[in-house]
Amino acid sequence: MPGTGRVCSSGSEGCMRLRPRVHGLLWLSVILVGACTERPSAGEPSVIVSDSAGIQIVTNHASSWSAAEAWEIGDTSVVRIGALDGPPELTLGIVRAVGWLPDGRIFVGDEQVSSIRIYSPDGEPLQTVGGHGEGPGELQWFLTVSTYRGDSLFVYDYSQRAVSVFAPDLTFARRFRNPLLQGNYWIQAALDDGRFLLTSFGETRLSGGPGIVSDSSLVVIASPEGLPVDTVGSFQLGLRRVGEGGMVQASFLLPYAAVAAAGDRILWTAGEPFEYTESDPDGEVVRIVRIMQEPVPITGEVIRQFEEQYVDGALDEERAERMRETVRGAQYPAVLPTTGDAVKIDPYDYRWVARYRPTGSSPVVWEVFDSSGVWQGTVETPQGLEVHTIGIDQIIGVMRDEYDVSYVQVHELHR
Repeated sequence: MPGTGRVCSSGSEGCMRLRPRVHGLLWLSVILVGACTERPSAGEPSVIVSDSAGIQIVTNHASSWSAAEAWEIGDTSVVRIGALDGPPELTLGIVRAVGWLPDGRIFVGDEQVSSIRIYSPDGEPLQTVGGHGEGPGELQWFLTVSTYRGDSLFVYDYSQRAVSVFAPDLTFARRFRNPLLQGNYWIQAALDDGRFLLTSFGETRLSGGPGIVSDSSLVVIASPEGLPVDTVGSFQLGLRRVGEGGMVQASFLLPYAAVAAAGDRILWTAGEPFEYTESDPDGEVVRIVRIMQEPVPITGEVIRQFEEQYVDGALDEERAERMRETVRGAQYPAVLPTTGDAVKIDPYDYRWVARYRPTGSSPVVWEVFDSSGVWQGTVETPQGLEVHTIGIDQIIGVMRDEYDVSYVQVHELHR
C-alpha cells in the first residue's frame, strides 16, 4: 500500500558525550533479554523520572507492555527485491541504504553501480538515479542516502567528499563539497531544518595506548548550502584497542556508538550501561534514558564462545586460520557492552535501541521507548535482516544469502 512505510524526515548527530554501556550475550542461553534487568521491589514504580541540573533522567526498571500489547515483526517478507541472476534492475550489489520516499516508493542506494534505484511499494523497478562519474548528479563511493526535508533525497559521496541533493521528482538539484575536507569526517544525516550533520569514523591513531582507550568525534553542523555553521561538541565513539605507536587494532566485544535523529531531537548510545542520551540540534542534553540491569562479566567461557562463533563465519579454512590469528591474544573489557550499533526513531516518535550482539549470527533485539523515555518492551527482528528504516506498519532492510547476494526485504510491523 503506497505510503505504508512512510517515515519522518530525519537527521542524525552525536553531540556532547556518549558513554559506553554494558549487557549480555544474546547467544548465551543463560542470558536472555531482560534477564539481568533489576525488577522493582513491591510498591516501587517501574519507571522513575528525576531531574539533574535541568536534564531529565528516566530510569526504567521494567517494561510497560503486557504480553498482549507487545509488538511483533512478521517472519516472512511481504516485499522482496533482488535476484541471484536476473535483469540489472533487480540484481543488487553493495547496498548502502534503503528506505521509503514520502509516497511509499522504495529507494535503494547501490554503491556497486553508483546509483539510487527506485522501486514501487510492491518492489517493481521504476527508475535509476545517479550513475558513475564526477558530473552533476553522478556518484561514486557513497555512504549515506536519506530523505531530505520530507520530500527530497540526499546522497553523501565519500569518494568525492560531496553531497548531492535530488528534488522531489528525483531530478538533480544541487551539489556541494564537504566543508571539512580534512580527516575522515562525513555527512551522516540532515536535520529537519535542512542543516547537515558531520561526524567521524574515529581515528586510526590514538594516544593513551597500548591497551584499550576511548575514541571520540566532533559533531559539526553545516548549512543547507554546505557552509560550516558550528561545532556542536564531541561524543564518545566507543572504546578502541591500541597497539604500539598508537595504531588502532582489531577489537572484539568492545562498546561502540550509534546515533540517530528526527524532528528536533538527536539520540546517541555508546554501549556500556543500557542508556541513550537525547539532545536538541545544538547539542543541549535534555534527557538521559536508561534500563537498570546488572553488567555481564566477560569470562573465559564468554570469550571461548565468542571466538568459536567468530571463526565459524569463515568461508574456508584458510580464512578461518587468519581469523583465529586475529583473535589470538586479543584484549577484552571486563564486562559486555549493552547497546548495539543502531538506534532509530520511527514515525510515531518511538525510539528503537538495538541490544549488543557479539556476532552477526544472532537476530537483532530492540528495546522500544516512547518519546518521554518510558521503556515499552522488546521487539526482535528476523535473523540476518539488517534493518535500515522503521515505518508506520513496516520495516525495511537488507538480507544476504549464503552466496553473499543482497536482497531488500520489507516485513510487516504489528504494533
